[in-house]
Amino acid sequence: DAAIDAFKRGQEFVYVHVEAPDECGHRGEVENKVLSIGKIDELILSPILEYFKECGDDYAILVLPDHPTPLEIRTHSHEAVPYFLYDSRKEVSGISHFTEKNCEAVNDYNPDGSTLLSDMIVR
Repeated sequence: DAAIDAFKRGQEFVYVHVEAPDECGHRGEVENKVLSIGKIDELILSPILEYFKECGDDYAILVLPDHPTPLEIRTHSHEAVPYFLYDSRKEVSGISHFTEKNCEAVNDYNPDGSTLLSDMIVR
């Protein structure tokens, strides 16, 4: 709700950080990690996407973890992170489901993650 309220007030950029999947990774809780990612989809992403569909504004959304926390090692690792960048003004291409395996298959590796935000803003 806070992100949508910010957009309604005229904010053009909103950053949302959710720690739950990372914490579940640290504890090795596969079921809770999956559940928390589903809750992000249900309670954060879906309402934001619905808001933009209803208001008709163009938008871009970038979704990614800040780092991997594999369940096997229960700590941060240095592998590349999966991400998706969606621009409502562009035709959808790539993958139909946002999974680590699908992201690897696309082979759209960005070795400099610091450019992702500018890729989203400068469109």
